Amino acid sequence: MNRSPQTLFFLYFTTLLLVVLIPVLSIGQEKDYEDPEYFEFTVFLNVPKIGGTDLPALIHENYVLLSVTDLFSFLKIKAESTPGFNSVKGFFIEEVNNYHIDRQNNTIEYKGVLHQLKPGDMVRSETNLYLKADVFGSIFGLECSYNFRSLTVTLKTSVELPVIREIRQEQMRKNIQQLTGDITADSTISRSYPLFRFGMADWNISSNQQINGDANTNMGLRLGAAVAGGELNLALTHNSGLPFTSKNQQYYWRWANNNLSGLRQIYLGKVQTNATSTLNASLIGASISNAPTTYRTSYGTYTLSDFTEPEWMVELYVNNVLIDYKKADASGFFSFEVPLVYGSTAIRLQYYGPWGEVRIEEKFIDIPYNLLPSGNFEYKVTGGILDDSTSRAFSRASMNFGISNSVTLGGGVEYLTSYQHSNEQLIPYINASARIGGSFIASASYDHNVRIKSNLNYRITPDLQLELSYTKYNKGQNAITTSYLEERKLSVFAPIKGKGFSLYTRLSLNNNVTPTSQFYSGDLTLSSNIWGINTSLNTSAQKYGPNKMDIYSTLNLSMRLPGKILFSPNTRYNYTRNDLISYGAKAEKMFGQNWYVGAAFERNLLSDFTTIEFGIRFDLSFARFGFIARRNNGAYTLSQSASGSIMVDARNGYLGAGIRGGVSRGGLVIHPYLDVNGNGKKEKDEPRVQGVNVVINGGQTNYVEKDTLIRVTELEPYTDYLVTFDDIKLDNIAWKLRHKTMRISADPNQFKNIYVPVSVLGEAGGMVYVTRGSSTMGIGRVIINFYRADSTFVGRVLSEEDGYFTRFGFAPGKYFATLDHDQLGKINMTGTPTRINFELEQSIDGDYIDHLEFFLHPGEKQPQDTASKPETPAQEPIKKTEIRENYPSSINTTKSTSESKDTLYSIQIIALKSHNGIYEHLLPLLSSYPDIVVRESYGSDHFYRYSTGEFKNRQEALNLLGVVHKLGWKEAFITSYIPSVAKASITNLIGYVPEKANFMIQLHALKGELEDMSVFNKILSGIPGISIRLIKGSDGFFRYNAGCFNSRKDAISLLRTIRSMGWTDAFIVKVTSDSE
Repeated sequence: MNRSPQTLFFLYFTTLLLVVLIPVLSIGQEKDYEDPEYFEFTVFLNVPKIGGTDLPALIHENYVLLSVTDLFSFLKIKAESTPGFNSVKGFFIEEVNNYHIDRQNNTIEYKGVLHQLKPGDMVRSETNLYLKADVFGSIFGLECSYNFRSLTVTLKTSVELPVIREIRQEQMRKNIQQLTGDITADSTISRSYPLFRFGMADWNISSNQQINGDANTNMGLRLGAAVAGGELNLALTHNSGLPFTSKNQQYYWRWANNNLSGLRQIYLGKVQTNATSTLNASLIGASISNAPTTYRTSYGTYTLSDFTEPEWMVELYVNNVLIDYKKADASGFFSFEVPLVYGSTAIRLQYYGPWGEVRIEEKFIDIPYNLLPSGNFEYKVTGGILDDSTSRAFSRASMNFGISNSVTLGGGVEYLTSYQHSNEQLIPYINASARIGGSFIASASYDHNVRIKSNLNYRITPDLQLELSYTKYNKGQNAITTSYLEERKLSVFAPIKGKGFSLYTRLSLNNNVTPTSQFYSGDLTLSSNIWGINTSLNTSAQKYGPNKMDIYSTLNLSMRLPGKILFSPNTRYNYTRNDLISYGAKAEKMFGQNWYVGAAFERNLLSDFTTIEFGIRFDLSFARFGFIARRNNGAYTLSQSASGSIMVDARNGYLGAGIRGGVSRGGLVIHPYLDVNGNGKKEKDEPRVQGVNVVINGGQTNYVEKDTLIRVTELEPYTDYLVTFDDIKLDNIAWKLRHKTMRISADPNQFKNIYVPVSVLGEAGGMVYVTRGSSTMGIGRVIINFYRADSTFVGRVLSEEDGYFTRFGFAPGKYFATLDHDQLGKINMTGTPTRINFELEQSIDGDYIDHLEFFLHPGEKQPQDTASKPETPAQEPIKKTEIRENYPSSINTTKSTSESKDTLYSIQIIALKSHNGIYEHLLPLLSSYPDIVVRESYGSDHFYRYSTGEFKNRQEALNLLGVVHKLGWKEAFITSYIPSVAKASITNLIGYVPEKANFMIQLHALKGELEDMSVFNKILSGIPGISIRLIKGSDGFFRYNAGCFNSRKDAISLLRTIRSMGWTDAFIVKVTSDSE
């Protein structure tokens, strides 16, 4: 049965809509719960590329509400609340986007639109105002997803938040420092040059079918590999309607080494020419140069402006380094202040759509100013044959020399062989660039018998810039294909900023002279953001002859409407004809995170042409797909497209896929490992380590928890990146990173393995005693020096008030400790022994020694032992971070010169202002030593102190102190007291239940009682002192709960422990009594 084109068009578009809307709508359905019960607690907010924070929240069984003021404060969004939290006001990102959250009327007014909320969407507590998580998404575009098991809220948004802008601006500042050579790092990893390594592939395919007409398919494949120490890139394209020819294919091999001076780059294959002559084909040949791939010294800025698609993000790369980013206005206009760097400034722009799409095309722009540092010489030689039927030979050699930092002179020669009746072209040329003061930059070049070209840039004020360019061609020259004899151009850039608006102005005037006539043109672009509407007005004028002129304007608007709709109307008007030329509009709506539906309409009155278009796009993790149905007057066209990338890392067994191009780019695979033997090299038996956090100034970072790897992709090749590591989340306090920062050079078309050693550090400690007659007691403020076995100074510490000292940070090996002889001389004391040798063994947990003991004797002359007194650096001061202050508890330590026979020694573990959360602090200790007793004492200074152990001998207390230190309480110390005078309240914390506790961990719920309680054996044996209670609810269910806390924060710590033991479905419940 034959169907009309209109019917096929309708069926095609309807099918596309159903494919998108059915799954989206089904996912979005939620069940309403009446009169819910809320529990106030803290969740972890995670914002990709920013970080995270603890956030107050309310939770019900199936959804979460987040604190408005805390969330907005973290995202740097202005939020002012009234007393009692009846309303919150501010503006969202821009001052024109005002919002008002009104609790009393249960409404939110945003951008002049009033949103009526459902009951339960907004809840106020005594100290906060909460909004349901999906309300943040539907109104403000802040998509929040809550994971009940990990107690984490993940926020994703396509809006550029102020906090993201601050982070990116800070990143841009770091990248500009990279251009100026200000990178400092603990370690540097240079480029590698493998013989062969396959790494990247990009692919794309698009197809168009005209109903009752022709069909056409375009395919593209880009391959990238590391070959013979360089990068090999192939770009293959094919159109189904055309034959496959080599002229349409691109391929080259590139080698680069910035550490050399005479030869830094080699190109083989289809190479760039920078030719003066007009070449209508690619050049197959070679190119060599001593120019580095990146430069690091900036001397000024240059205004760069252009057009792209409306509302697209544009990233600016200078010599492969991301410098800045801007959003194009409603007409697609954008501008940058480009930092000018010494040497050739290679500019690349990359474009990203408003909802995440990426334009594969990369645009290279030549800036006419080229300066070299004083005394620097740079050359480039290129040669080959044209890839066309003529096979003409071409060569070009150029040289530049920096006369001073402000003046550069250069020259060279270009040669192109003759073809048929044309003459050979031998073109010598010279060029010069100069910086005059701080406001003028000028350049000029002369190509013999071809042209003279000059440019002048004058920055009148920091915001007002003027640029002049002039080119004159020799009559009769045929090297450059043009009919012009002269080209003149004047450009003015003037951004204007005010409160609540910004206006960018660009005026361009052109005059082109031909042998018979002159051509004038002008272009004025006004781009602004007014009341949240992105507005662009572009006016162009062209004068062809004495009486021929054409003036027209194009107005583009772009605005975001409620419901994640981007609406962009446009119109064009011709002043000469006094006619409306065209008008149109397009709209696009986002569903979820990756689905986009758009429609567009355009009517051209001049050509009587009407276009209607409907499209659907969606992104998957491995590819991007798009479908378009278009009607052009009476013709119907259907289009489909797909694109993606493939990344291969054979050494680590990785095959990945993505939606952004990877060919010619590099990647890192970071392997944190435990450097048990301390040699800085990865051994086979040394385990990998989780918990190392990585920050890098570029690329995309992905944590692979399964393999404890960190994979970084999308790095620009030959670029040095600053990688920062932190060890805050490492599982063991004895584990410390050897290098906190690394300077790493990215290699093209491959993943570079980076092994990050995590050192296992040990601790050594002991006591310093003073003997007076028959009594011995600890003494504070005594200096102890530490040395390696070869007498290399390591560090020093002071003994604490009771004589105890300890120092952390020793790598495995042999050391010795001595008293400070200069200090002993000043206090007129001697010390024994003069030296204590000790050795820290290799251990995954870090070795610990606590038996170092020194004794001071007053009034004696210290014997000189040159073997035990190494040279101590005089310039090494006592570091404040190594001086430990002692905070005694309210149970006073005995101060008499002789100890009472009733004196007992104890270990003070921790002192807190509040005892909420103490179980979380003490859980590692209670788990390791089930029989230990921890006492709580409340002092007159309003601190809660927690102590353990009762010893009559101080040495026994020292043994326990060493154990406590190993478990992480490095600030724990020994305290002594006489039980008869102690006035502290003592509580055994094991099994202790606070009087008003009402938070528990629900492990299991069922209609009847459990017959076999052994299912809880793992919890009972793994968590000392825990008890499990059976509670029968009014709904008839029997619930088995563990723990009992008066704060949800304490319950969360136990919940995480229980879930780590396999009870992943456990969760926190609030109970009012054992029967409810």
